[in-house]
Amino acid sequence: MSPGRIAAFVLCITYFATPCLAKRPNVLLITVDCLRPDHLSAFGYRRETSPALDRFAQDGVLFQNAVSSSSWTSPGLISVLTGLWAPTHGVDGRGKRLNPETPTMATLLKSAGYAVPDILFLSSIPNFQNLGLSRSYPEREEYLQKGDEVLFRALEFYRDSTFFLFYHYRNLHLPFNPTPPFDRMFTPEGYDKKDFARSRVDVIRTQVTIPVGSVNFSQRDREWIVGLYDGQIREMDETFFGPLYAHLKRLGIYDSTLVIVTADHGEELMDHGFVGHPSTSFKGSAFDEVLRIPLVMTCPSLLRSGRRVQTQVQNVDILPTVLDLLDLSIPGTVQGRSLLALVRGEETPEGFAFTETTPGGYQATPEMMKTRIRALRSSRWKLIHTHGPEENRYDLYDLERDPGEKQDVSAAHPETVNAMRERLHEWVLSSEQLPFEREALSASAKPDA
Repeated sequence: MSPGRIAAFVLCITYFATPCLAKRPNVLLITVDCLRPDHLSAFGYRRETSPALDRFAQDGVLFQNAVSSSSWTSPGLISVLTGLWAPTHGVDGRGKRLNPETPTMATLLKSAGYAVPDILFLSSIPNFQNLGLSRSYPEREEYLQKGDEVLFRALEFYRDSTFFLFYHYRNLHLPFNPTPPFDRMFTPEGYDKKDFARSRVDVIRTQVTIPVGSVNFSQRDREWIVGLYDGQIREMDETFFGPLYAHLKRLGIYDSTLVIVTADHGEELMDHGFVGHPSTSFKGSAFDEVLRIPLVMTCPSLLRSGRRVQTQVQNVDILPTVLDLLDLSIPGTVQGRSLLALVRGEETPEGFAFTETTPGGYQATPEMMKTRIRALRSSRWKLIHTHGPEENRYDLYDLERDPGEKQDVSAAHPETVNAMRERLHEWVLSSEQLPFEREALSASAKPDA
């Protein structure tokens, strides 16, 4: 064996679980709508909401400080699949489509020989077209109507292939209405029997959207709202993640499947006076409760177990990390960075996290789309810029002293504001167009012959 091959072999068995695989692992990407990491027991939450999901985390790598590129579904998920920030991929409003030339996780893995069947219930929405997913197994339409069954059947159908499956779990989204016994597991006794709260309880348990101002919630409501949300997480854990873990084991593909669990965005639970996220509340926000997301990667045959990463990362980092783990080339258009060094336990410089959203998310009107709420986040500071026809405001939060982002300290730290504002503006300018579009524009700008 040559010195180069010996070095590669040693690297593999040192940083990963076993020697390099002859066959690339399957890739299973699970995204959960509205899932906050600070409400998962694996991330240190006081309640045992996620024992099954915790098993996936224990078997792999848990990133404790992951941030989404946006606070609503479409731009957040497209960033996961493309490694591009929301302004760059452009799917930041209802009816927008991804440029079909954009490399995605599906197109890149398909080029590497993976089966990439479409089991996504969102595929019929324009926002989720041009992802590069292929026609799925024959009974896909039948099982798509049965919720999670479409994924479990796909795992059986493609078990002998090398596959990429992308599944978006939607049942954590409003309304918060867990079934018994989960509806009473974490809520205060008699919370729904009090006349003064009953109407608000009914709204939380029945409505998909709750526009700001339509209900007068009080901080006293927070306990039962959080209780219902936590109950819905526990129900998801027992009815989805528990069976998924057992199913992968039963099929004999758990060890050879790279499972990635993350979210599109978080969810406000009265942290700043209301419930939901931009698409449900029509209220734009760049606070941590709607931006921080869980991120877990596990593959027993590829990754060492029990690793926790404290460094701040973003959802745009997921695609390049997957490609790097599979020893596949990362396209030059990708804006995220590979987290492979962090997975190995190496220290790497922490970068800023960038985010952008609109006040209404998927429900945004043309007028709402004129306002952008952008944020630049480090482990210590967050600068939020609200920019629109009638507003141009910068707010600065000290995340170490004020993790709840309750007090704007921009007046006390003008130098920090100026430095972060300059960096945020640089990002805005650099993320306006896709890189290959800029190259095409440059080529087309040559003088006529």
